[in-house]
Amino acid sequence: MLRDALISVSGQTKIECIDKVIVSENGGNQESGSVCDSFPALPIEYVFQDPPLPVTDHLVSLQSRVKSPLTALLHDDDWWLPDHIKTSLLALESTKSIASFANFSEAASTFHPLTSSYKAPRIWAATGFDFSRNQIAMSYIQNFLVCLFDSSYHFSTYVGNTDAFWLAICKAISNNAYDCDRTFPIFLGELGSIVYNTKVNAVIRTHPDQDSLRPIYHEEGGSLKAKTTQSLAISFPAVIHDAAALFNQVLVPELNEQELEGMMAYLPWEQKQALSSICGLYGRQGQPLTEIGYQEKPKTVPLSFSQRLIFNLKCRLKPILYSAR
Repeated sequence: MLRDALISVSGQTKIECIDKVIVSENGGNQESGSVCDSFPALPIEYVFQDPPLPVTDHLVSLQSRVKSPLTALLHDDDWWLPDHIKTSLLALESTKSIASFANFSEAASTFHPLTSSYKAPRIWAATGFDFSRNQIAMSYIQNFLVCLFDSSYHFSTYVGNTDAFWLAICKAISNNAYDCDRTFPIFLGELGSIVYNTKVNAVIRTHPDQDSLRPIYHEEGGSLKAKTTQSLAISFPAVIHDAAALFNQVLVPELNEQELEGMMAYLPWEQKQALSSICGLYGRQGQPLTEIGYQEKPKTVPLSFSQRLIFNLKCRLKPILYSAR
């Protein structure tokens, strides 16, 4: 899988902006080193960690190796589309933001049609129901709200300020490592503005061995997410109040039933209960969020959501086939 990731790095239209590619193998048999050797044109620094470290400690151990003012992340089982670095840099410059995330597609193989993330409806709604813009500079409250629901971005789409990254990620993993992809953007938002690229810029590979499908997380994920929500409510009471006002007073009146279900996509019951009972987020007429939406991830975006977005998105979300060479 690493080979596909490195192929996507080598295919970037702004590859001249990449001054180092750090590939860190956390224990094992050093097979990744052989893969790296097959990309002599990339400035790869291969690191073999032995003995292996916990995932979060492994990440922090690389801090001293990162010297560039900007950092981009890519998991070895994901890959970027060719313009990812280019569009991310343009977004950072045009909005004077410290961090950029992008819409992404999910796939089980390297040959697939691109589709928007099922998490995108939260960002679409929170930022004003308009994905016709290539980049959206998110307000602090908008960013907080989408992260309050669940992880709505992906690490493999991050491009941003290196110092801000380390400050935010260290704070996130000390808070709740399971939900660090959810709290990381919140802590980033305290340091500066975040810009979101509405165009699909990366592909996130789904496979049986990914962390989110580990049995312990499948069984306890709902309670862990609710625990994070409770922690956020304690740490950010005023922000929770403003985020609830944005959702209850601005978004809910504009969203139809199926669009509300789209925002609840894949949220476990415990998390939806926490959002209502602790944070004060409700549907129409005070309806608890536990009574809205799916208990499981929908296979497709709700039809009405697709219909509502067709004018804004049809030019940039046409099915495109991307195949790793």
